[in-house]
Amino acid sequence: MNKILRSTFFLGLFFQLTNAFSQGYDLSNIVWTEKIDIEGELPSAMKVFECETTIYNESQQEKSFSGFYTITDLNSDEIAIRTVLGDEAKYPSQHMAELGDDAYMAINAGYFGGNSSYSLLVNNGEVLADNIRALGRDLGTYYPTRGAIGFMENGEVELGWVYNTTSRSETYFYPQPAPNSTAVAPLEIPSASFPENGKMWEPHMAVGGGPVLVKDGILIENYDPEVFYSDITDSKDTPRTVIGYTEDNHLICMVVDGRQTHSRGLPLVEVAKLMMDLGCVDVMNLDGGGSSAMVVNGQVLNKPSDGKERPVPTVLMITKAPKVLDTENEEVYQENADTGVIESETHTSYGSSASRLLPADSESLVTYSFNGIDSRKYEIYAWFDSDEMNATKVDYVVNRGENLEPISFQVNQSEDKEVGFHFLGTVDLGSNDNLVISSSENEEGKYVVVDAIKLVVVGESKLDISFEGGKTGGIFATDEKVENTVSVSSQNSGISLSELTIYAQREGYTSSSHILTQSIEGFEAQVPFEYVVKAANNKKEYIHVVVTDNLGVVSEGSYLLTARNSEPSIKFTENNKTEITKDHPNFSDFSIDLTLRSASATREVDSLVVKREVDGSELVYDEVKFDGTSLEEQYSFLFSLNETEAVSKFSFEMFDDANYSSEAILTLNVTGNLIVLGSDSSLGDDLKVFPIPFEDELTVSSKNIKLLQAIVYDINGKQLLDFVNTKPSTNMKLDLGKLSKGVFLLKVSSEKGEAVKKIIKK
Repeated sequence: MNKILRSTFFLGLFFQLTNAFSQGYDLSNIVWTEKIDIEGELPSAMKVFECETTIYNESQQEKSFSGFYTITDLNSDEIAIRTVLGDEAKYPSQHMAELGDDAYMAINAGYFGGNSSYSLLVNNGEVLADNIRALGRDLGTYYPTRGAIGFMENGEVELGWVYNTTSRSETYFYPQPAPNSTAVAPLEIPSASFPENGKMWEPHMAVGGGPVLVKDGILIENYDPEVFYSDITDSKDTPRTVIGYTEDNHLICMVVDGRQTHSRGLPLVEVAKLMMDLGCVDVMNLDGGGSSAMVVNGQVLNKPSDGKERPVPTVLMITKAPKVLDTENEEVYQENADTGVIESETHTSYGSSASRLLPADSESLVTYSFNGIDSRKYEIYAWFDSDEMNATKVDYVVNRGENLEPISFQVNQSEDKEVGFHFLGTVDLGSNDNLVISSSENEEGKYVVVDAIKLVVVGESKLDISFEGGKTGGIFATDEKVENTVSVSSQNSGISLSELTIYAQREGYTSSSHILTQSIEGFEAQVPFEYVVKAANNKKEYIHVVVTDNLGVVSEGSYLLTARNSEPSIKFTENNKTEITKDHPNFSDFSIDLTLRSASATREVDSLVVKREVDGSELVYDEVKFDGTSLEEQYSFLFSLNETEAVSKFSFEMFDDANYSSEAILTLNVTGNLIVLGSDSSLGDDLKVFPIPFEDELTVSSKNIKLLQAIVYDINGKQLLDFVNTKPSTNMKLDLGKLSKGVFLLKVSSEKGEAVKKIIKK
């Protein structure tokens, strides 16, 4: 923490008090009262205050005011500071909900665009987002040092100006900003030597924002060095979020509503004075406007100007202090027999007990039991003091019950690292799990340093939910049946599956379609489901999966159905068109190549129906069924020509498995001799043959002429079947089930002559 001389502090305070009225509105009406109707409990180290009032300027013009602030004793071992950069922008209350009852308070943090932070964010010593490094203005590109507040591993707080180099791991901290002014040419890029007195900065947690409003107890009113636009610095009615701390290490976070009837907002200088009135020696502005929000125990205290919270990627939270397991606690720490563990006389230890030194012999080990912890997602830290006599390959193995594989982390304890807690990894932990520490290799004369283990809750243990093939969606047709399998698994030994519900919801609709609800058990399950797409063409529909675990925590997953009702494609390979005309001699085989393509990867080529035009009607000539084919299929269709007409037309209709179809037309000019059909004039139109086409049975009928015989030939004239009417009559029923499908000739003999007819079997 910056050490501030009290004389400097009171000089600044005097300046602030004597100028409070002349700078705008009289702030003396703002009297804070403790808010006691908070839902849930807060630690004794934290309090919440509120004020809703009216303030006046010299002309007695009134202005409504509403604000909240929290004050937290950072010296307390009840609480911790946590910064969050989410995978995507979320409401502050949603960020907070991920920690459950481990989070007490959340405020929006730095500036952003979409899901990206434009301000510094450090979490557990790692720089996750930079302060913006360059800004284009009228006179060129400026490289501003902007405000940031950092919380150090030793409990101190530092607030000043920072600049991130191109290497995200390097952050410089300065006690004063680079003196930029957009009225003159840009200054040089900040470095270790510019501005003066810069240092490498390695906070444990930090958030950036700006501008800095108060530094070392002195009010700052010139914000030009940080190169902000005037809509941030000059606005008098903007909602504000600010953060600062007192000389005795109390953190104050404040939100002031604006742009609304109940609260008109304040300019930055007046918010700064409010914070100084509360004893802050350093104060920084955070993102404001519609982003300003304060959430305490899940309750949004202020009224965001958007009418609801605005999704933001970064927040700062006050949380429960992490759980620390130390070697003196025999309930959690055990050494295996004859390990030869000794107490260190040289290593800096955590707490009052000395660090333990375990021989690096690959056999000695110690175990930390996690009995009694809540089943959550944790960050694991191990305390050690680096030394050249430390082991180079130390294994930290997390054993997660009987059903889950262990997770291992390996650390080189001899590397030059500062003494303290060192991050191992993020793991889902349950109360039956443990941590085993040992050396993976024999390193004679070296030791594994064993000391405290810190567990930091970072969220609920969510179940893993996935769909077949790892896909998150697909393109389907309206009314297409979707068949899929959802897989659910737990990565926490303390969390098992309980119930799964699947439902569908069309985009823009409030109603949903229930698909199934099913009880599930154990640590993993696969549940198949079917659904017929209801979304209209080019619309979206979601399959939502909701899984409840044994603790009542809900995990969700979704599968996106995009409706595309486009038809499949069938084309002749030769010309890549849907129509083709060919010449071919009669009485010979003919082959045509087709390219069949479905409309999407989820709608496979299903079947091909070939029809030919006979006597003005289309009759099914052949049908091909495809099994398990892909998006595209190449197919050659072969048939024999035995034609009675000079021109024959064939249609090829392709269906995908959503029953969408497309058609291609083949026109054949038949060359050579044709088969001549006809009948004796005595038969005339009296002879009827039906049905055409037929399946197994064919009827031959005459009104007045008795039929004697019927002979079936193939197109080439080969006799296939012979039926004799032993008792001549005007009707004959022919059993043609033995014939394969195709075109045949039927010669019928009667008392008054013969006739030849073309017949087609399906």
